[in-house]
Amino acid sequence: ALASSTTSLSNSMVGVRSANIGANHIHPNGAAASPTNTKQLMRLLDSLKTLGDENASLLKEVDDAKKARLEAKAARETMKTFQEEYNNKFNLLRAALSEFRAMYPDQKGRPGNNIVSKSNYVKASTAEKHASAELQKRDQMIQKLNADLMAEKAESKKKDDSLRKYESFYKEVKARSEQKKRQQQEEERRRRN
Repeated sequence: ALASSTTSLSNSMVGVRSANIGANHIHPNGAAASPTNTKQLMRLLDSLKTLGDENASLLKEVDDAKKARLEAKAARETMKTFQEEYNNKFNLLRAALSEFRAMYPDQKGRPGNNIVSKSNYVKASTAEKHASAELQKRDQMIQKLNADLMAEKAESKKKDDSLRKYESFYKEVKARSEQKKRQQQEEERRRRN
């Protein structure tokens, strides 16, 4: 509502401005209009139009935010409904399973241990799961050991590089000192001669 009234006001003012542009700027009392007042009026009209445009964009953002909030609320309600339905179905399934275990106990009277759980297929799949778990543990151990080995190799390489640097530095210092020593000996020979 505010945006439409601001827009209509700015449009009517723009109409006034365009009508005044072609006029000779003469007041009703016959005096010419001051250019300063005309410039101020033009600036005010431009400001009013800018404010109307910004207001319209802000109102659009508010509407978009309202829509997003409504969509989020609907999604939350849908999720809540789904959770309730899922919990109800899960509870029904759990009750049916408990009833089945009660109806078909094993030979020793224990509930839950029926012919299906004793079948070769279940035993084989359980054994496969255990073997698979054992293989996964071994693979994880191998990966960990490989990572440790790589870390040790990297550390060893760093130490080897440092040792090479120290050795080259030591050889360089030793060579310099021997060269200096020879120079000093030659200087002493020259002095004696």
